[in-house]
Amino acid sequence: MSTQSASAKAAGAKTGKAKATHSDTLKDSIESAAQDSLDKALKSVASYGDFVKANSEAVVESLSLASKGIEAINAEAASYFTSSLENGVAAAQAMAGANSLQDMLELQADYAKTATEAWFSELAALGGLTSSLFTKALAPINERVSATVELTRG
Repeated sequence: MSTQSASAKAAGAKTGKAKATHSDTLKDSIESAAQDSLDKALKSVASYGDFVKANSEAVVESLSLASKGIEAINAEAASYFTSSLENGVAAAQAMAGANSLQDMLELQADYAKTATEAWFSELAALGGLTSSLFTKALAPINERVSATVELTRG
């Protein structure tokens, strides 16, 4: 029996070593998977930070472009109103110096036609500036929306 007992002990020792080796392998595998998951999570957090930073920069750029566009619209409007006022004063002076009622009415009709044409021309110019403002100011935001769509697809 002592031979059997020694054999059983040797077999048990081998089984114990196999279990220990399997246990170590499993432990190493779990630790490796946990480390990989942690690394991926840290990369995701860093990527998210970069993503938020890029979004913030896009908003700042968009606001800057909008500000420049509004300045251009204001400059155009100020220029129009200045020239309109000057033209109105000149027309009033011309009408005041008219020799007859007929001459004054003709001057007034000419001024009204010129002022109306200038107004519609100004509206077209302001419309173009406004369209340009929105196109330029929204471009950085559109780029970030596209990046977000690509990120969600990936």
